[in-house]
Amino acid sequence: MLPQSGVAIGLSIAAFNAMKVVNIDYADTIKNVVLASVLFFALLGPVLVKVAFSKTGEMTITDKDLN
Repeated sequence: MLPQSGVAIGLSIAAFNAMKVVNIDYADTIKNVVLASVLFFALLGPVLVKVAFSKTGEMTITDKDLN
């Protein structure tokens, strides 16, 4: 997930630099929406993958095995 988020952050910076000469409000909105979504999915993604694997029965290691 990190390479994908790096690309999204890089593209948001490029979009911000391209849009700031046209309209700084739109540029700020683009930057903030992309950065917030990257943060949201970087934090929530691994948790949801774990839940999905456990619900389908694909997890062979439980939390008890790790301790």
